[in-house]
Amino acid sequence: MTDKGRRVLIVEDDTAMAYVIRFTLQRAGLRVKVADCGKSAWSMLKDEDFDLVLTDLLMPGMTGDELCRNMRADPGLAAIPVVILTVKGFELDRGHYLRDLCVSAVISKPFSPQELVRIVEQHLAVGAVSP
Repeated sequence: MTDKGRRVLIVEDDTAMAYVIRFTLQRAGLRVKVADCGKSAWSMLKDEDFDLVLTDLLMPGMTGDELCRNMRADPGLAAIPVVILTVKGFELDRGHYLRDLCVSAVISKPFSPQELVRIVEQHLAVGAVSP
């Protein structure tokens, strides 16, 4: 089980998917908040402390890419690990996200709950990425 004090922000515009992710991470002992788009997530990141962000890429308004860029450009948020969840996992350049946006991991949808928890716990244990 994970340290119960760890806070994860889920950024997902699909309500059903957000529910599944939230339920899975809460069962693993994490404190979870959900934003339904990048703009909402950006506001939450400015107002609250999170230990990890789990974001979809394709969202209306501010995409996951834009959210990552904004986070990496902000000294107060740059060190928060980001894990991307996407249906485009096989199409995108994972190296670009890992290298250029300092993303901690990319998880392709669909994923197993065990894989999700394992990757989130791994990146919470490692701590912050270097911007």
